Amino acid sequence: MPSGYASSASRAIERPPCPKCATQMHIARIEPDQPGFERHTFECPTCQHSENTVGGRGLTTMTTRYVALIDGKAGAYGLMVPDLPDCTSAGSTITEVLNNAAEAVRLWLSNTVIAPCPRAYDDVAKDQKVKEAIARGAMLAIVVLAD
Repeated sequence: MPSGYASSASRAIERPPCPKCATQMHIARIEPDQPGFERHTFECPTCQHSENTVGGRGLTTMTTRYVALIDGKAGAYGLMVPDLPDCTSAGSTITEVLNNAAEAVRLWLSNTVIAPCPRAYDDVAKDQKVKEAIARGAMLAIVVLAD
Protein backbone atom coordinates (compact mmCIF):
# COMPACT_ATOMS: atom_id res chain seq x y z
CA MET A 1 0.00 0.00 0.00
CA PRO A 2 1.38 3.44 -0.78
CA SER A 3 2.43 5.89 1.87
CA GLY A 4 1.95 9.62 2.12
CA TYR A 5 -0.47 11.54 -0.04
CA ALA A 6 -2.06 9.86 -3.01
CA SER A 7 -2.99 13.34 -4.27
CA SER A 8 -3.71 16.73 -2.79
CA ALA A 9 -7.33 15.69 -2.24
CA SER A 10 -6.83 12.17 -0.90
CA ARG A 11 -4.20 10.18 0.86
CA ALA A 12 -3.56 6.54 1.50
CA ILE A 13 -2.76 5.18 4.94
CA GLU A 14 0.12 2.76 4.76
CA ARG A 15 -0.68 -0.56 6.43
CA PRO A 16 2.54 -1.79 8.05
CA PRO A 17 3.58 -5.42 8.34
CA CYS A 18 3.14 -6.96 11.77
CA PRO A 19 6.48 -6.87 13.63
CA LYS A 20 5.70 -10.29 15.16
CA CYS A 21 4.51 -12.37 12.19
CA ALA A 22 4.99 -10.09 9.10
CA THR A 23 1.30 -10.26 8.07
CA GLN A 24 0.01 -6.97 6.68
CA MET A 25 -1.92 -5.27 9.48
CA HIS A 26 -5.45 -3.83 9.17
CA ILE A 27 -6.38 -0.36 10.35
CA ALA A 28 -8.75 -0.73 13.30
CA ARG A 29 -9.32 2.88 14.38
CA ILE A 30 -8.59 6.44 13.36
CA GLU A 31 -8.82 8.99 16.16
CA PRO A 32 -7.89 12.67 16.48
CA ASP A 33 -4.46 13.34 17.94
CA GLN A 34 -2.61 16.64 18.19
CA PRO A 35 -4.02 19.39 15.94
CA GLY A 36 -3.78 18.39 12.29
CA PHE A 37 -2.88 14.76 12.97
CA GLU A 38 -4.60 11.44 13.57
CA ARG A 39 -3.75 8.40 15.68
CA HIS A 40 -3.99 5.18 13.64
CA THR A 41 -4.45 1.89 15.46
CA PHE A 42 -3.43 -1.17 13.43
CA GLU A 43 -4.26 -4.78 14.31
CA CYS A 44 -2.80 -7.98 12.93
CA PRO A 45 -5.48 -10.41 11.70
CA THR A 46 -3.14 -13.36 12.29
CA CYS A 47 -1.65 -12.86 15.77
CA GLN A 48 -3.85 -9.99 17.08
CA HIS A 49 -0.82 -7.75 17.77
CA SER A 50 -1.76 -4.04 17.74
CA GLU A 51 0.19 -0.83 17.51
CA ASN A 52 -0.47 2.90 17.20
CA THR A 53 1.07 5.48 14.89
CA VAL A 54 0.44 9.17 14.39
CA GLY A 55 -0.29 10.18 10.81
CA GLY A 56 -1.25 13.20 8.82
CA ARG A 57 0.38 16.21 7.27
CA GLY A 58 -1.41 19.23 8.57
CA LEU A 59 -4.88 17.75 8.05
CA THR A 60 -7.58 20.13 9.15
CA THR A 61 -10.72 19.07 10.92
CA MET A 62 -12.68 20.09 7.81
CA THR A 63 -12.27 16.83 5.92
CA THR A 64 -14.72 14.24 4.72
CA ARG A 65 -13.69 10.61 4.85
CA TYR A 66 -15.39 7.73 3.08
CA VAL A 67 -14.44 4.13 3.69
CA ALA A 68 -13.79 2.29 0.43
CA LEU A 69 -13.36 -1.35 -0.52
CA ILE A 70 -10.45 -2.21 -2.84
CA ASP A 71 -10.29 -5.51 -4.68
CA GLY A 72 -8.32 -6.91 -7.58
CA LYS A 73 -4.80 -7.91 -8.44
CA ALA A 74 -1.66 -6.23 -9.74
CA GLY A 75 -2.55 -4.38 -12.91
CA ALA A 76 -6.32 -4.31 -12.32
CA TYR A 77 -7.74 -2.87 -9.10
CA GLY A 78 -11.30 -1.79 -8.46
CA LEU A 79 -12.71 0.33 -5.68
CA MET A 80 -16.26 0.90 -4.44
CA VAL A 81 -17.57 3.18 -1.73
CA PRO A 82 -20.26 1.33 0.27
CA ASP A 83 -21.88 4.59 1.48
CA LEU A 84 -22.23 5.95 -2.08
CA PRO A 85 -24.19 3.51 -4.28
CA ASP A 86 -22.57 2.95 -7.68
CA CYS A 87 -19.53 5.11 -6.80
CA THR A 88 -16.62 3.14 -8.22
CA SER A 89 -13.07 3.67 -9.38
CA ALA A 90 -10.43 1.62 -11.16
CA GLY A 91 -6.71 1.70 -11.69
CA SER A 92 -3.71 -0.44 -12.53
CA THR A 93 -2.11 0.21 -9.10
CA ILE A 94 -3.52 0.83 -5.63
CA THR A 95 -2.14 4.38 -5.76
CA GLU A 96 -3.92 5.01 -9.06
CA VAL A 97 -7.23 3.58 -7.84
CA LEU A 98 -7.06 5.78 -4.72
CA ASN A 99 -6.22 8.87 -6.78
CA ASN A 100 -9.15 8.08 -9.07
CA ALA A 101 -11.39 7.40 -6.05
CA ALA A 102 -11.17 10.98 -4.78
CA GLU A 103 -12.29 12.22 -8.19
CA ALA A 104 -15.08 9.61 -8.37
CA VAL A 105 -16.39 10.56 -4.91
CA ARG A 106 -16.34 14.27 -5.77
CA LEU A 107 -18.21 13.58 -9.02
CA TRP A 108 -20.75 11.37 -7.25
CA LEU A 109 -21.32 14.02 -4.57
CA SER A 110 -21.68 16.78 -7.17
CA ASN A 111 -24.57 14.86 -8.77
CA THR A 112 -26.61 14.44 -5.59
CA VAL A 113 -28.87 16.84 -3.74
CA ILE A 114 -28.14 15.50 -0.25
CA ALA A 115 -24.80 13.82 0.42
CA PRO A 116 -25.05 10.77 2.67
CA CYS A 117 -23.20 11.02 5.94
CA PRO A 118 -20.17 8.71 5.82
CA ARG A 119 -20.25 5.82 8.26
CA ALA A 120 -17.40 5.21 10.68
CA TYR A 121 -14.71 2.75 9.62
CA ASP A 122 -15.81 0.19 12.22
CA ASP A 123 -19.44 0.41 11.08
CA VAL A 124 -18.50 -0.24 7.44
CA ALA A 125 -16.19 -3.09 8.50
CA LYS A 126 -19.15 -4.76 10.30
CA ASP A 127 -21.33 -4.69 7.16
CA GLN A 128 -22.01 -8.28 6.04
CA LYS A 129 -21.28 -7.64 2.34
CA VAL A 130 -18.02 -5.90 3.27
CA LYS A 131 -17.03 -8.81 5.54
CA GLU A 132 -17.66 -11.23 2.67
CA ALA A 133 -15.54 -9.15 0.29
CA ILE A 134 -12.69 -8.99 2.82
CA ALA A 135 -12.90 -12.77 3.27
CA ARG A 136 -12.36 -13.06 -0.51
CA GLY A 137 -9.23 -10.85 -0.33
CA ALA A 138 -10.50 -7.28 -0.57
CA MET A 139 -9.22 -4.58 1.77
CA LEU A 140 -10.60 -1.40 3.25
CA ALA A 141 -9.10 2.03 2.58
CA ILE A 142 -10.06 5.59 3.42
CA VAL A 143 -10.72 8.22 0.78
CA VAL A 144 -10.12 11.66 2.30
CA LEU A 145 -11.58 14.75 0.68
CA ALA A 146 -10.19 18.04 1.91
CA ASP A 147 -12.89 20.69 2.11
